[in-house]
Amino acid sequence: MILFNFTEGISQTQKIKEAKIKFDLPNDKWSLADQKSMEGLSLYVFKREGLLDSDGREVISNIAVIIEHAPDTLGVVEFSLFKRMQVPIQIEKVLTSMDEQPLLHFVNAIGYKGSYTDENELAHTVYIVHLINENKGVQIIMDITSNLFGVIEEEFLETLKSIK
Repeated sequence: MILFNFTEGISQTQKIKEAKIKFDLPNDKWSLADQKSMEGLSLYVFKREGLLDSDGREVISNIAVIIEHAPDTLGVVEFSLFKRMQVPIQIEKVLTSMDEQPLLHFVNAIGYKGSYTDENELAHTVYIVHLINENKGVQIIMDITSNLFGVIEEEFLETLKSIK
């Protein structure tokens, strides 16, 4: 008997009403795990089904979306610099909509591919996007341990490209 899973690979559009943006989760292995509003911030956390790493640990990749008010006078570069000082990462690549083959199509945004080491000495690779839309500053953080990044990177890229 052959069974087909027709939802595999079908994207799911997520609308973030506070920032008036949307993006696609790459497949049905991703879902909204948490949503909170607190003291002027809104947080959405999307998680993927777990993957086993080479040490037998279950690793759950996530995409966090953090929304806050951004003053009219604040540009995306200044917003990004401020946010990068709060969460330092080792930057490997900068992403903009002006790149020759852009991964990021949202015009008022800047993104980064980078890495960091967590408190358990595990290396992580991340994509981080900072954008401003209608006086809302948005951070999108896509995170997984570096040893599984190659497995998840295409899913992250699909989501990056879909941000509108």
